[in-house]
Order: sequence, then C-alpha cells, then structure tokens
Amino acid sequence: MDILYGTNVTINKCRITEGYLCCIGSVVINDCKISKNTIGISVDGGDVTIKNCDIIENIQAGIKSNSSHACVFINNCNIVKNSEYGILVEACKKVTIDNCKIKLNHYGIRTDAYTVVRNTKISNNIWNGVELADEAEAEVRNCTISDNGNNGVFLEAFAKGTFEYNDIKNNVRIGVSLFDSHAVNRVTGKSNNFGGNGNGAVFPEALNFLSSYSGGEYHR
Repeated sequence: MDILYGTNVTINKCRITEGYLCCIGSVVINDCKISKNTIGISVDGGDVTIKNCDIIENIQAGIKSNSSHACVFINNCNIVKNSEYGILVEACKKVTIDNCKIKLNHYGIRTDAYTVVRNTKISNNIWNGVELADEAEAEVRNCTISDNGNNGVFLEAFAKGTFEYNDIKNNVRIGVSLFDSHAVNRVTGKSNNFGGNGNGAVFPEALNFLSSYSGGEYHR
C-alpha cells in the first residue's frame, strides 16, 4: 500500500510496514517505526522532519530524498539494517542529520547534495560509512565513524567535505579517502581522531592535516 502525505501533516506514533511512505510538502514524522518497506521514507519535495524514529530493514533505503527543492531534517533516529542505503540523497536543497545511529546497512550515508552530519554514530555498515558522490558538499562534525567494511568516508571526484572533531576509527580500509590522488576535490578540517583503520588514516597523504589542531585545506 502506498501512502502519500501532502502539506502541514504530522505523523505521530505510527507503525508503517510493507508499504511506501512518500512525503511532499510540510511533513513531520515523529516516534514511528518504519520497517520492511521498499523504501522507508521517500522525500519528493517540501520541508520534512523525521525525528525519534526507528527505520529498520527496508529494502532499498531507509530514507531517500529525490527532490532538489526539499529540505530534510533527521534527528534522533535509529537507521539500521536497511539492505542497500541507510540514507540515500540523490537530490536535495539541504539535509541535516543530527544525533542519529546509522549502522548495519550496506552503505551508511550516500549523498549527492549539501549535507550536514553532526553528533551521529555511523558504524558497522558493509561498505562505506559516508560516501560523497559526484558534486556533493558535506560538513561532518562530532561524529563517530567506525568499523565500516570499506572506508569510513569516501569522496568521489568533485565532492567537497569539511571534517572536524570526529572519531574515525577501525574501518577496514581508510579513514578518509579520495577516489584517487588526481581527483578534483576540496577538503578542509581539523582535530579528527584516527586509529585502527586498516590501510591508514587518510588517502592521499596530503590530507594528514585532518588530524591536526590547526587543520588545513586540500584543493585541486
């Protein structure tokens, strides 16, 4: 069953399963359990707030944003065991992810838009914890990104990222990695803690400033 909500709607204390929740307009989703759907929540426009929710075991993505006109705020959610993506942002004006747990998905977060991630634990995902696609721009602060099956953070060519005050540890490959050392990226940051990443803290080595108090910038 497909469920479509328009403007000025609040969904509170609901269980949504084996359906499809599509949000367009001003929508608040609070204290819901959303599980075993093709996509847990699909954002197709408007201002959407998702808070205090368990978003678990959906097939394609826990949360997906498809609209360049949407603004999405995700707060205090558990986004767990979704078969492909915990959060997938294909298009969005801005996504803010705050105080969430994103774990045991295939990808933790994959975004192709302006994304702010703070105070969030991203762990034990099968592939990358955070993946910045194409021309994404992200700010990641005060997060724990650990024990992911590939890189903690991976930036494709043209992606931009700022990383400050994060613990990026025990990922199978690299803590923060670019696509390659010749890719066109911009990276800034400081005061990140790295440790136990299988193939090193950063790639390329020009990103070593990410662990320093003074920080720096990589741009090419």
